[in-house]
Amino acid sequence: MPSKHCYTETEGFYKNPDYVEPNPYGIPDELVEQIKNDTIAQVQEGVINGEM
Repeated sequence: MPSKHCYTETEGFYKNPDYVEPNPYGIPDELVEQIKNDTIAQVQEGVINGEM
């Protein structure tokens, strides 16, 4: 599992350029994106229909 920081004797500690912060929900990123997209679509539909 990649860490936020790396260490070498010559450079010491430095930020890992390949590190990606995990999502806080503990579910796959694809599922998070699908939930976001579904929610946006529902809100847009509500606005168009005058429900929001």
